[in-house]
Amino acid sequence: MCGIAPDSLVKYSRWITPELIEIRFDTHFFLARAPARDEARVDGIECVDLRWTTPRRALEDHADGRLPLAFPTLSHLDQLSSFASTEELLEHARGRDVEPVIPKVVIAGQAAQVLLPGEPGYDGRSIG
Repeated sequence: MCGIAPDSLVKYSRWITPELIEIRFDTHFFLARAPARDEARVDGIECVDLRWTTPRRALEDHADGRLPLAFPTLSHLDQLSSFASTEELLEHARGRDVEPVIPKVVIAGQAAQVLLPGEPGYDGRSIG
């Protein structure tokens, strides 16, 4: 049983699967300080692996091919790696408005590119 009280969760982001994808999800991401005595467990279905690491190290492991990660996870780890402490991150998250992130998939020839709101090309205008 997880010892994290629901009222200690801090909403961090909301991602909605791109419209081009057939099976869509509307996912909310939360932050919380992990209780010292809790132990994470693999359930073999939703969670198939676990490790305690820093966001920066997880990104390095992904870049080296040792840790497969989905695009939203990569984006979150990149954001989280810029904070010096858990408390700094939680304070930042408590003060921000959470707007839905709906990535767009842009296909050019045989290549697909995932764009986030605010990136060049997201609004339909030319990337170049």
